[in-house]
Formats: sequence, C-alpha cells, structure tokens
Amino acid sequence: MRHLAALSVSSLLIACSGGGGSQVAQVPPGPTLPPPQASPAPPSTSPPSDSSEPSPVLSPGLRPTPGCTNCGIFAAEYNAQYGLATIGAGQANDAGLTGWGVRVGMVDTGIDVNHPEFASRQISGRDFGGNGPQGHLVDEAGHGTHVSSILGASRDAQGMRGVAYDSLLYSYRVDAFAGRFLPGVATDAAWAQVLEQHITDGIQVSNNSWGSTLAITQVSEGRLRSTYRQVIPTLVRAQQQGTIFVFAAGNDGGTQPSVIGAMPVRIGELQDQWLVVVAVDEQLRETAFTNRCGLAAEFCVAAPGQDINAARANEDGYRTLSGTSMAAPHVAGVVALVYQRFPELDPAEITNRVKATASLDGLTGFGPQGCTIDTCSEAQMRAIFGHGLVNAQAATSPIGTLVYATDGNAKTSAGHELGSTSFSVPAGLGPAIADQLSQTKVAVFDSFDGATFHVPAHHLFDTGKRQNLAAIGYAAHPNALQASQGIGAHASSFALNQSTVPMFVSFSNHALTAMSATSWGAKAGFMAQPALLTNQATQQFEWGLVHNDRFSVRPFAQFAQDSDGQLLGGGLNLSFRPTLASRAHIGLAQTQSPMANSLLGNQNTNPIAMNTAEIGFEHDLNPKLSVFARSRITSLGRASASTEQWGVRGGQILQHHIGMELKLDKARVAFGAYDPGTLNNGTLTLLMPDGRTAQGQVTYREQGFSVNQQRRFGGFLATMIPIRMGSTDLGTVTFSIQQSTDNPSRVGRASLTYSHQF
Repeated sequence: MRHLAALSVSSLLIACSGGGGSQVAQVPPGPTLPPPQASPAPPSTSPPSDSSEPSPVLSPGLRPTPGCTNCGIFAAEYNAQYGLATIGAGQANDAGLTGWGVRVGMVDTGIDVNHPEFASRQISGRDFGGNGPQGHLVDEAGHGTHVSSILGASRDAQGMRGVAYDSLLYSYRVDAFAGRFLPGVATDAAWAQVLEQHITDGIQVSNNSWGSTLAITQVSEGRLRSTYRQVIPTLVRAQQQGTIFVFAAGNDGGTQPSVIGAMPVRIGELQDQWLVVVAVDEQLRETAFTNRCGLAAEFCVAAPGQDINAARANEDGYRTLSGTSMAAPHVAGVVALVYQRFPELDPAEITNRVKATASLDGLTGFGPQGCTIDTCSEAQMRAIFGHGLVNAQAATSPIGTLVYATDGNAKTSAGHELGSTSFSVPAGLGPAIADQLSQTKVAVFDSFDGATFHVPAHHLFDTGKRQNLAAIGYAAHPNALQASQGIGAHASSFALNQSTVPMFVSFSNHALTAMSATSWGAKAGFMAQPALLTNQATQQFEWGLVHNDRFSVRPFAQFAQDSDGQLLGGGLNLSFRPTLASRAHIGLAQTQSPMANSLLGNQNTNPIAMNTAEIGFEHDLNPKLSVFARSRITSLGRASASTEQWGVRGGQILQHHIGMELKLDKARVAFGAYDPGTLNNGTLTLLMPDGRTAQGQVTYREQGFSVNQQRRFGGFLATMIPIRMGSTDLGTVTFSIQQSTDNPSRVGRASLTYSHQF
C-alpha cells in the first residue's frame, strides 16, 4: 500500500477541564488520508455539574406513559440538559416519541455500562480497538459515554436524560486506550469493518463524533476514492439497508467541515442519508470552536454543543463538555425520533425531513458583528449553519398540507386536503354515526413527503349536514307520460284497456313510487323518496290478471326509462275492498335504484338491490272526507364500499305516513304526518386509509358504522287544484308544505308545481 508524508489530525471532539485550545498529534506515515483521531474541543468555561444531591429513582422496568415527560419528578432531569429544550425534544417525547426500537450505532470510545444512565439498558455492540470481547462496555476516555448519554441516557428521574432515551444503543468502540488515537477507524480496512457491522446489526442511525483536521477543500474526489476503496462502497451498502450517518463538523474554527464529516461534498452518492453538524451555544450563537458548514451546507445542520451536561464515565456522575462531538448526538437523537415516528419513510426522506424543518431563525454567527437572518443573506447564513437548528417537534409534525388519499397513492396530487374538503355522509345519517366517526382514526398524508398522520375521522366528514327532504305531495296529472314533477318522487299512470287483460303503465322518477302509482293514484306522492336513494326515470308495466271493483291482482315489471331500457325488477300489487267504504293495498317488489353514496356529495349511478313490502288502507268517512295510512319496509342489498363511495350492509328503511283528505269539488286538500325515509338499521361501510407501504402505496381498511336511528316524523299539507276556463282544462296546480323532521319549528320544504296535458 502506498503512503504519503505524515499529516497532523485532530482528536475526538472532547472538552478539557483545563488547559489551552485544540491539541494536535503527529502521526507516522499512513494511508493516503491521515488516519482520523479524536479531536479536543476548547475547554469548558462551566464547572462540572454537581451530582451529589440524591434524585428520585423509578422502580426498575417502570416506563412512564407519554404525556408530560418533563414534569414532576422528571423536571430536574429534563432541565439539567438545556439542549433538549433547544431542539424541541420535550414536545416530541410528550407525543410518545422516545426512539423506541430504533437501532443507533455509537462509533466512539465505548460506553460505561455501569453508569446509572445505562445500567438498566441492554447495550449491544463490538470492540474494534483490540480491548477484548466486552471492551465496548467500558470507556476509559469518557468521550463515548458523554456523547451516548446526550443521545440516549435513560429517563429515570436522575441526572440528565437523552433525546431518544428509549433507543437501542450499539457501542462500536474504536479506540485502544484512554487517548485520542482511534485504530478502529484509522485505515480503510478498519473503518470498513466497523461499517460492515452496521450492516450486520441493521443500524438505522450512526453517530460519529470524530473526524480529521483536514478540511474538505483540501482533498479531491479522486484522492478520497483512492484512499477509501473499501469504505465508500460499504457506506453505500449501509445506506441502502437503512443507515443514516451523522458526523461532527470538527472543532478547528474553520470555514469548512472536516473531510470526514463533509465526505459527500466529494462523494455525491452518500449525500441523501448524511448529516454533518455544527455547534451553537444556549443562546443559539455560533461557538468559537466549531467548523462551519461551507461546501457541505446542503447536508449540514446545527445543534447545541457548548457546555453540555452529560454522563461522566467511571464516576457515576456528570460533567459539562463542549464540542461538535456534543452537537452531533443531538441530531442523531432527532433522526431516531423521526425514524420511530415515520417507519414508512425511507432513510433519505427521514434525512430530508430533519433538514427541511431545521431553521435559521434566531441563530447568530460568531463575533460582535455576527450574521443573523436579518443582517446577512440566506447564502451567508447557510455557509455558517446549513439548514439551521434542528427541531424534533417540527420534524415529527406535518410540514406540508395533510391529504386524504382516495387513489391509493400517499404522495398523490389528487388527494383531498384536510380542512378544505368536507366529505359527505349519506343524507340524514351524519348524526347517527357522528360519535363513531369521532372515535375512528384515519390516515392522512403529508404533501411534503407522504409521511403518515392519523386524525379523527370527524375532522373530514360533514356530520352536521341536514337531510335534503324529498318533496311530497299530490302526483302529476293522471294521464301524464312523464313524471319529473319538481324533484320529488311523483308518479303518473294510465290504463290501456284495449285487451282482455287490462294493462297499466306508470311513470316516475323513482322505482318505489312507480310501484304504487296504480294503487294510490294521486296520493302516490305522499310516501317520501328515501334520502339514501336517488332519482332514476322508471316506467312500469302492470297487468291486471284479476281486476274488478272488489279485488285486483296485478304483477308488474319495471324498466329504466332510457335508451337501454334495462330491466330493473318486478313485483306484485294487490288491491281489495274489505268494505264498500274501505280500500286496502299490498305491494311486493324486487327492484333496484341508484344510491346517494358518494363521499364527495355528487349523486352516483351505482344501483343497489331492494326488496320492498308495503301495506296501506283508505277509508271514506263521508263522500268528502277520508283517512289514509301506509307503511313500507325496504331491505337493501349489499352495496360494496370503495375509497370514494359508502357501502351498505343489512340496511333497512321503514316508512309510514298517515293523514286525512278533503275533497272540495274538483280540488283536494290533504294533511297528516310523514316519515322522510332514512336508513334505520344496518351498517355503513367505507374503505378508509389505514397507512402506507414504504413504496408509498396506501393501505385501506373497511370501516363499519352501525346505524340505529330513532324514528322522525313531520307534518305536511298538500293541495291539488284543477284550473278550468269554461269547459277548457288549463292544467293542475299542486302545492305542498312540509315540516322539518330535524327542527319541528321550521319549514323543511315547500313545493309549487303546475302540470298540463297536451
């Protein structure tokens, strides 16, 4: 292997308790690039924390539920590390995001497993510094323990706690003794071995608080690729299996990051899953020691790195240290929280989310005239801070608009934005399922990257929409060939008596009303069209197999009144006179009708099968006054749900009306009570978004909502007045007014129509 002249390198970014500035070590000839070591940060100006005061301790295994993670006995622990509040970790933790189950690799000087912050944790890993099988669980230098506690110290109501305190820590120790030289990453082959272990262990976040004193501007792409022939392809494979790499920028106060931390500047294929971190202090000022983002601004962010209080190895205590070493685990912890929150996102999307939610607001560059977003250009600020200060709360919250996807694509441009779309519930059924919708969560997707969020379904559905009452009233002229009177379910019929078997032809804009047109005549329109069903021009052919004044048996067939003339179904009507003053009607039908089941409120033409039985009677109290009553039960067939249409299972509509009719010469007046015809039993179903795959394909579940409504009645008044001039028939005027079944003190609908026979 070829070697170049010796170059000076910096050590791990360790704060010193006293002494001067950064230390530089000379190394013997080595690979093309100098072997990286640990680099010291400037000495801390704050005294080590006093951990002599006892702190309350939770029982082993007791895990507080998400809520206020920085309250009560946990407040002191949370406040002991100001970086948590600075990066919004507390709010993310309160939402239940603690790094649970996320595998985090700490490439460092080991972790003191006996420290109270780690004593109850199972820490895996491997020693790459030649210290023995359990070497990764000791830390003579103390750097790895301090760094690891910033990321993952336990939430145990003592000392301090980490950003992602429930993450699975893997200690990859790369030093050989309590010094600054790191043999575990000193050569191409050695570092590649550490990366292979990342792949074996399935590491999702890799924290690397180490680097070189060489700036990225001092090394070419060719030199990097030549030096790291094994490392670079292994980094790529590790990223392909899901690893996001986080590196410290370095503590040389330079305008460019370390060549190690800024490697994707030259090796572009690494950039999508790589973050390099610069340091700020508690007031969000650039520290004197930190390298700036420079050419790495596209994948660079900032985090607290000055005077960070964290675990002191081998003493069960705590101390404050400074360096970009301390800033990096803040960012790696945020990455772990985002990984936990959005397991459906790929690592590049997670990395992008952390960058996109970082902010330059409030940051100040080093020096008396330090740059701010108000005094310097955005380009100047990005050269210092990259994307800015990371924020765990923002990174785990929606970035774009939330979209309800109906086309199966979580990143759809055709979705329905939360807040701007109000989905329809079939008429009159909103109140019946409102409580169920409020308790049902649906997946919506961030337009920024398709990230999944779950919200209560009632945020999307209009459950307060009142029922659109169908107009009821007297039917059209008895001999009318069309019956699209108003928008109610009116009908007309006439008889063809040219044959020995009488035939009756009826027309209506609804199958159920056409069914009864011959039996009930002008009063056929008093039975309201069920709100769940929509108009369809229907013609009915009815044969009087037995037909006389006392008894009538009339089978019928129904056809769609369109160019296709599709057969809709058929049935049987019976009419008879129990007494001379009474008439009874029974009807049975098996037919179909379109259903108003669109999520978007527009009427659909998908038919639903119906089995209907009705019974009614009329009784003349005297020649001018009669009473009538009628009941109908309609059982609906199964209608399949989709992402944009409601389905129905076991649906049943039960309707009644009762009234009196007054005959005044040619005019008629009727009044009584009616049922609007709502679904009273059964289950509404809908395919609701449940989540998404890693490829962005939305998964759906069929959600059922039980319908159980109380009966509602309203009053009505209807008139039918023929208009004549001498012997000339000028047509008929009908008028009806209906009481609202939702609010009895209001008029629900009024209708005025005119019909004329030509």
